[in-house]
Amino acid sequence: MKGIELLIFDLDGCLVHTQPDIGLAAQKTAREIAHKDLALEDATRLIGGGARKAMMRMLGDEQMDLLEEAVTFFVDYYAKNNCELSKVYDGVKETLDYFKGKVHLAVATAKIRAATENILKKLGLYDYFEVIICDEDMSKMKPDPECVNLILQKLNIAPEHAVMIGDMKTDVMAAHAAGAKGIGVTYGYGKKEDILSVEPEAVLDNMKELINVIEL
Repeated sequence: MKGIELLIFDLDGCLVHTQPDIGLAAQKTAREIAHKDLALEDATRLIGGGARKAMMRMLGDEQMDLLEEAVTFFVDYYAKNNCELSKVYDGVKETLDYFKGKVHLAVATAKIRAATENILKKLGLYDYFEVIICDEDMSKMKPDPECVNLILQKLNIAPEHAVMIGDMKTDVMAAHAAGAKGIGVTYGYGKKEDILSVEPEAVLDNMKELINVIEL
């Protein structure tokens, strides 16, 4: 893949294994706000698309009146407890070290900014990225291309020179909708068959494989 000037990374399931901490926050919210006792595995399945969507799944139609309270509790709890168990995926730091200074690096995530920045700083990733787009910056979530477009605009880069890397088909769809290239990773929270269904330009089993995909 030639002519690439910008790499945009999803956070959850791509750069960092954040699921354990998010699951704990969802489990705590279910117990405190909805008075539901969810197994951690079930709470973890709620994740995806941002806090509001996760809480809507947790509450269901019968408790939707608790949505705002649940979102507030979840956001506050997770903001204080977001990097106790989270870990950087194998190969990520080596890959970022390789590309740092050679291309622009950015993050596009549905996670709130307070949690995003804390996780990146605590795990030693924050200084790699020039632009970080979070939940508060977007009015539309992936697969809408808004997050990709915001980064392209901030860095003044044409979409054909950009790649979005993520573990969900919505990451690839957002990239393509913006006119950029999309790469999927198989080790995160999305299903490989779902990623392949939206025709990514490449699929990685380990982030280090990106070094061989992008020709500088």
